[in-house]
Amino acid sequence: IVMYRFMFKRLFDIIFSIVMGIILLPVTLLCMIVIFLSTGSPVFFTQGRMGRYHRPFTVLKLRTMIRNAELRQDEGLSYDKLITREGRLLRKLHFDEFPQLINVFLGQMSVVGPRPLSIKDYSTFAENNQEYNILNDFRPGITGLASIYFYASENLRKKLLNTMGLKKLPCDENHFSRHKQLADYYHEHCSLLLDLKILYWTGLLVLEKRFSK
Repeated sequence: IVMYRFMFKRLFDIIFSIVMGIILLPVTLLCMIVIFLSTGSPVFFTQGRMGRYHRPFTVLKLRTMIRNAELRQDEGLSYDKLITREGRLLRKLHFDEFPQLINVFLGQMSVVGPRPLSIKDYSTFAENNQEYNILNDFRPGITGLASIYFYASENLRKKLLNTMGLKKLPCDENHFSRHKQLADYYHEHCSLLLDLKILYWTGLLVLEKRFSK
């Protein structure tokens, strides 16, 4: 387990990001063209996230919101109206996540790991005196327990917890407390088998959202 955490996990990330990057390149380029023709540039969305060793990095995604979305939201435009028509589809299919393979290849992220917190959310953890120690050992992941848990339906969430041997989380409704519990569980139990399970459940989550109304 120790060898996987600190050696083979990174090797897996490099191989996965190269192979999947090549396979998904045509789809990614098509999505970029659609975004550009629909709403112009930029086609990418960038945001500061907290990385391993608590060092900030810039995450890369396909843009799914209108330009100057943050400014428009401050002006009172509802969140629902900030998302573009093609952006809704990209989010539903998780195609907007594809450019993060570049972050993985560069060593800023991992395929599977703790959810990459925005700088603002990371600061909220600090304000609540909750240490996010997992970043001492792991890079944030494109997918992970929190990514599945927070976006899955109640039915899929229960199946996830049962299959992974997790009892129903005895935590309050606070988003950050629940987030930290999932990160702590991954920190303690990380293995190749757990990562493969998370990838499997991520696939189920994508299919569930793909065929949902």
